[in-house]
Amino acid sequence: MTVAGIEFNGKDGWVLLTQTCDVVRDGGRPNVMVAPVVRLGDNDARLAQQGKRPRHVQIPHMEDLLFADLEYVVTLPKSAMDAVDFLRGVRDDDWRAQRKFGMSVGRRFSRVAIPDEVVPWLSPMSDSVMDKALKPTSALYRAVEAVADFRIFSPDWYAEGIDLTLYFVLAPQELAPFTDDDDPPPVSAVLDNWLKGKERNPSEIAERLFPAKGDRPPAVDRDALWRAFANAFKRLGVANAGSNPNPRVRDAVLSFVVEVAGEDELTMLEFRKSDQLDLAHLSGADGPES
Repeated sequence: MTVAGIEFNGKDGWVLLTQTCDVVRDGGRPNVMVAPVVRLGDNDARLAQQGKRPRHVQIPHMEDLLFADLEYVVTLPKSAMDAVDFLRGVRDDDWRAQRKFGMSVGRRFSRVAIPDEVVPWLSPMSDSVMDKALKPTSALYRAVEAVADFRIFSPDWYAEGIDLTLYFVLAPQELAPFTDDDDPPPVSAVLDNWLKGKERNPSEIAERLFPAKGDRPPAVDRDALWRAFANAFKRLGVANAGSNPNPRVRDAVLSFVVEVAGEDELTMLEFRKSDQLDLAHLSGADGPES
């Protein structure tokens, strides 16, 4: 079970990352891992809470908004903890928080190493998302927040021309409830004409998905808008890579597919074969702090 214990010494503190069972176990495991406690500015804290800064993991049950800084994980002998006072950062009775904290720590060290030549195919999405993540009043912010997960897959990341799939994983209620055997009902004539009028950018589509006034579109229209939203980001990536002066970048991706699926639709195989897309790392907005 993963818990966060905080040692306070003035303004300094450490998060205990080692699982409790390993802390108390004798023999063979003489050390523990810790990371420093940090406070972040409003924008940085918001990004970290959204999971867009895997370097910083929120400690959920502290009175103040505190984060573990995983850039500076260190190993200490267990004996160093003998005279330490602990505060519980993740309560024993909150298994969801325990699981989220553990997965967030693991994510920092398990993300897929996307080849440099492939990054320009994805960076327009990450740059746009990271920019709008600082503007919570924007429709694009609300659209990105509604995406439960961005996942990415290639059968061979280092092939000469990869096959790339990008998944937009949504809460189930966002999409129209029909199966693959059904003929999807038609979208509204107004939306159909709007989508066919010209190629729409992600912000324009997000404003349709999350209008500033009035009700959100019905499920069938949302379904079409989400697919247009994903394809708009694909177009940006293709255009960005296509204009790159490096031929290795232009030829890095042989096929680029975007898929929109509800959390309840993504198969276990698709989930296990794919990796979570780290938008902060791709965008370069954090530099060494990503």
